[in-house]
Amino acid sequence: MVFAKLFEDTQKRNRDEAKVSTASSNTEAASPPKSHSETVTRNRKSDTPPLKGKARSTDHNKSSSLSYKRHRGVNPVERQNGSRRKVVSQEALSLSRQLQELSRQKRLDQALKVYWSSQNDKIRDSHHACIVVDCCSRCGMVEKAEKIVADLRRKGSIVNVETETALLKGYAHSGMLHAAMDMFRQMCQSKFNRPNVRTLNTLLRGCMWTASTKRDGHVAGGVISSEEAWQLYTSTSGVDTLDSSSYEYSITLLTQALRIKQATRRIEDFRAKYGINLKGKASFSGGDQSGTETLAVAYLGLARAFALRGDSPNTWLACQRVLNAVKLSQTYLMELEQVASIESSGKKRRRMEAQGGKRAWKKGGDDKSEEKDNRRASSNSTFRTHRLSEIAAEAKALIKVRGKYSADLKPQSDLASRLMVSLFYFSGGGTTNMIANKELKQLTASKREDPFAYIIPTWTSFGLSELTERAESIVHLDENSIRDGIGSVDVRALRDDGTINFDTVFGTTAKGRPLDIELGAGFGDWIARQAFHRPKRNHIAVELRADRVHQIFAKGTLQATQPLDNLCVVGAESGDFLKDRLRSGSLATVFVNHPEPPTQTFGGDRSELEAIQKGGGEPAHMLTSGTLEAAANSLHSGGRLVIVTDNRWYARLLASTLLKVVRQKPDLFRPPRPKEFHASNLHQMEYFGGSTGQAGVPLYEGQPNEGIGHVKYDVSTGASYFDRLWKSGAGLHAERQTRFILIMYRC
Repeated sequence: MVFAKLFEDTQKRNRDEAKVSTASSNTEAASPPKSHSETVTRNRKSDTPPLKGKARSTDHNKSSSLSYKRHRGVNPVERQNGSRRKVVSQEALSLSRQLQELSRQKRLDQALKVYWSSQNDKIRDSHHACIVVDCCSRCGMVEKAEKIVADLRRKGSIVNVETETALLKGYAHSGMLHAAMDMFRQMCQSKFNRPNVRTLNTLLRGCMWTASTKRDGHVAGGVISSEEAWQLYTSTSGVDTLDSSSYEYSITLLTQALRIKQATRRIEDFRAKYGINLKGKASFSGGDQSGTETLAVAYLGLARAFALRGDSPNTWLACQRVLNAVKLSQTYLMELEQVASIESSGKKRRRMEAQGGKRAWKKGGDDKSEEKDNRRASSNSTFRTHRLSEIAAEAKALIKVRGKYSADLKPQSDLASRLMVSLFYFSGGGTTNMIANKELKQLTASKREDPFAYIIPTWTSFGLSELTERAESIVHLDENSIRDGIGSVDVRALRDDGTINFDTVFGTTAKGRPLDIELGAGFGDWIARQAFHRPKRNHIAVELRADRVHQIFAKGTLQATQPLDNLCVVGAESGDFLKDRLRSGSLATVFVNHPEPPTQTFGGDRSELEAIQKGGGEPAHMLTSGTLEAAANSLHSGGRLVIVTDNRWYARLLASTLLKVVRQKPDLFRPPRPKEFHASNLHQMEYFGGSTGQAGVPLYEGQPNEGIGHVKYDVSTGASYFDRLWKSGAGLHAERQTRFILIMYRC
């Protein structure tokens, strides 16, 4: 393809999308705005759209102008380029930068302290509120975000679409889809702050993270809420405003729920919108890089659904379309990189000529920002390339798996039984800090009081309803109909106290086998390999995000020989699951592989680690001291906790958190004894604590191996998605060959 034509097509596509939405289709929703003054202009022009056929509300304009007068010592409004723009004081800009930095580091307590400081009363406005609301959302502290928004409304300040989307993001991240849907419905009915495509995508992403749950007789989350939101948004804003992410999320949810006909129709709608034409069975023409990548994801979800239902011919056809879409998307990506390289070289040459050569250009002040943009673009390209290769690899694996099906199998009834006894869903979301979340506590309590409640997400979000013979006639959300549809399938996997009866899950023949668990199992590569190579042990995969729960379940079911009967998949927050769903002393080993750090910087300062070791506060992440205590209580005497990470400063943070637990409750963990430790290629690089006669925490470095319970794997391919991502050159630690390992034993 000729570069000039590609560049022209891309530019045209970008202009068309700019008319629809200012949001990028693949970026995190509700990010705080970069520029304070740009936000004001954007709020004036687009975030407060006029009603169709009517002028803007005069009262609204008055309240807008009043809010501009909150900055001291400046003229509140000036005329610039024919438009009204707010002049922002240096104090306001300084406060924005300070809050943005604290938000980036997830230092929520400090951000709240600065925001609510009395010295900022005359400076603070809706822009600062948006930054802190977003920080609250990222840290899972939705109640604090609600307080900020309520304060804005009480003072008569504007709560713009960005701020409301940031709050909705908090609900979505915390798994509070009932609250998220209530807010989205209100926004759709609003005269001014109607949701934009970024708001919709934030909600759809939340529906992917959190499967359907019941509260007060109402079901929200998963495909139930995504389809309602889709209809509400398209009826008020129109189909033309949707972007490729909107389609990707919604199609993923439909295929996850095995709603194949509905998913197929939406794929056809997407192809028509993006001009992607099918030629023959599996060839494509037209579209752009984002469109073809979305199509690859959509057809992969469809292929997975066909494979789970035992439809071999359609599995093969969908996989062929995946591979062709991947190939076309990779071609687009390579050509876009070349165009960007040519364009970047032209910019450098023009700037050098204008400013007097290379030396003058280097002093121009723009080279750092351009270098940062180039690094970001390169990283994004590497990630996209890796993602496409992962999609193609799964499609090829499904093609191999499809050969196991034969005419005498009944995959639908087999799958229904597996869903009932091998998949449990209790809670979801995008953040693990749920301890203070009242709504989630109520949902968890209701599941303990009514064990049948855990069937709701399996029925609606994971396709159980589509596998029953009466699926078309059953009212999906009626509990009695669900009981009738399930029929004779055993649903007694939960005990009266809400814990899981693993004798029911794995069968009485597996009774007495050691039980291992992986917290934060991600896409399930590692735990599926463990279960396959260690058939005499039972395994539990715990993952918070519902879409990944589905993928892990599919990996365990769609094996080349037979499903993994020694693997149970759980959707839950790790700490909550360990405390509420396992009986004490149940586990032999707790594995955690490459947990996500709270930020990329927290723990770099030694004083922060020392504060935690002495019992101080901790940032929001999965392996807080509360989760580590719950892990210890779930282990039997002599059981192991094994944590692997590639991030040295995060390993030190985890070691400091473990030391905090050891000092506060010395009867829980102890370091390995010489006879227990057989991982010969590991060496101790650091030792935390232990100088006062108490046990400490050793930190090891090396390659995970069988000595710590990891099955052997091919180093050239990697043990998981993230191993392969690093080998592709992406990530902050791609060059690291060894890992940092923490091993502690139950006293």
